[in-house]
Order: sequence, then C-alpha cells, then structure tokens
Amino acid sequence: MSAGLTQLGVALSADQQDQLLAYAALVEKWNKTFNLVSRQDIKRLLPRHLLDSLAGAALLNGQQILDLGSGAGLPGVPLAISAPERSFMLLDRSSRRVRFLQQVARNLSLHNVEVVEGDFAQVIGPGDLYDTVTARGVTTGPEVWAMVGRNISATGRVLVYESTQMSMEEDEQSPVEPNQTDSANVTVERHVYSVAGLEHNHSILIMAHA
Repeated sequence: MSAGLTQLGVALSADQQDQLLAYAALVEKWNKTFNLVSRQDIKRLLPRHLLDSLAGAALLNGQQILDLGSGAGLPGVPLAISAPERSFMLLDRSSRRVRFLQQVARNLSLHNVEVVEGDFAQVIGPGDLYDTVTARGVTTGPEVWAMVGRNISATGRVLVYESTQMSMEEDEQSPVEPNQTDSANVTVERHVYSVAGLEHNHSILIMAHA
C-alpha cells in the first residue's frame, strides 16, 4: 500500500492506513450481501477502488464534501479517512448500501461522515451548498454538473472519476475536452494519474463555476 500511496502523492498515517485496510475487510466480508463491487474487482480491491478513490484527495476543496451515489463508499470513505478535518455526506438511494455505510462509519469511528439515504433531488435543497461533490460510477461529467451545479459553492468544484463511467475505448472515442461544456459558465479540467497495479491511466474531471 505504501508504494501506491507514494505514487499518488497521498500521505496517510499508520492509523489511517489501518482504517483503510479495515474498510477493505468490511467490503470483502459484506460484498455478497450488499452487492458492493463486482467479483472481479474484489480481487483487486486495493488498486482498483481504494487507491483510485484516493487519487482525488489532493483535489478536494473546502470543508463540506458530498459523495453522490456513494454505493460502497467509493470514493467517500477513503477520502474521509484521508481528510478527518473535512465533513463528508455519503448519499445513496439504496437502503442496503446505506446500512453498510452506516456500519462502516460506526466500525471505523468516522466522526466526520454522515450517511444519508435518498435521491439527490429529494434530499438536497436549493440552498444546500457544497465545496466539493464527488461522483464515481454514477454518470458522465456533464450530467453530474446538470444535477448538482446549483449546489456548488462559488469556489467549489465537482470531481467525476471518469474511468468508472465507461471503458477505455469509449473514453478515447468521446472525451470531454477541457473548457468545453454545454454551459459557458463552467470550466473543465482533467487530472490524469496512474495507480500502482493498474495497467491504464485513469482520470478525474474537475468542473467548477467559471
């Protein structure tokens, strides 16, 4: 794990690394019950999901973080472990996965994590503002922005983990180019990175108010 963290430029204490491994153990234990990740990905849980999630650690902005469609807690739980000084809301509409996330927060003593069940439009009001919204395995960048853009603070941003949205081939055929969106009021950048143990480079789309 240490080499993978170093490659990403992420520094975790020994206690934080222990929390990350305890989280991985919970995902493996409850995967069949809660349908958290694919069987194939269980075998490469550390690089494919945990380290990949932590690639966004240096891109977080502000104090209030929303993990949209958190699912198994990716990237929300690894990011919350890496940034205990920030507040994270993990939002998912599946009651089964919400129960899993609540158990994770209790078992790992993640006091900076709030787990909420429901759809974004039903739970988040027009006056609720977030400094960072993360989305991994939810939908495309423009669709995420269309959903949450009004709830991003003036200096906030949306982080969309692109490599979980489509295959590498599809990503190469229909990329979202930096600074090209449906709205002239949105800026787009792409953060490209590599994860130890994974073959292809991955990327995070960074969207913000212009």
